[in-house]
Amino acid sequence: MLIDMKPNFKYVADEDLKVQEGFPLAYKLIADKRILIDSNYLPVLELAEKGDSMAWFEMQEAFAYGTQGVPKHYGLARKYTDLIMKLNQGRDEAVVEGFLNSAKLELDAGNLEAAKQDLVQAIKAMVDKLPLEKWDMKIFDILSAFLQVSEPESY
Repeated sequence: MLIDMKPNFKYVADEDLKVQEGFPLAYKLIADKRILIDSNYLPVLELAEKGDSMAWFEMQEAFAYGTQGVPKHYGLARKYTDLIMKLNQGRDEAVVEGFLNSAKLELDAGNLEAAKQDLVQAIKAMVDKLPLEKWDMKIFDILSAFLQVSEPESY
């Protein structure tokens, strides 16, 4: 029995996926990076490569954490994280979230110094730009994970 497990995209609408004919940019990217992805992700990857910001969010999450049909890939997750961070400049809450997502990506990749820098930037942005009630409290989870990795003897 064959089970078709189509992904549920959070940011890209189904109607946006149906208007495409072929996926030349997506095929080029996966060939250049030498990765395999589920064909259900090709339309979203194509949109992302054409500059669709909602598709950036989908692909950043897919490559950062890996999903059924998309492997974890630090380089592509970093690419889409950077594009999203550039898009969100000037939006204080989004800037904080961007630094936190970047810190988690770096932490997961074992890049402790980069993770630390992103955490410092997130804290600075929260303290300088946001009232306390708008602070993103997931920072404490990421800080805890960072400390467990960087100072394991303390835990």
